[in-house]
Amino acid sequence: MRFIRILRLLRVLKLQRIFIKFEENVASETWNVIIKFAKLIILITFIAHWIACFFYAIGESEIGIDNDCWITTSGI
Repeated sequence: MRFIRILRLLRVLKLQRIFIKFEENVASETWNVIIKFAKLIILITFIAHWIACFFYAIGESEIGIDNDCWITTSGI
């Protein structure tokens, strides 16, 4: 199961190669700025998602110890 997750992460690397090829084909400075901004937004979203997953894993590990954690209090 974990191997499948690793394969999903490899798709992100393929996406990076696609962005690089797209940047090489686009000569306009405006498009380059838009592409860099889009890459930044995707990177921030990706990092925020992993931080949220980590935060949720910590909360879920506390459920077994004490039922009074942020997950049960907020009804998630």
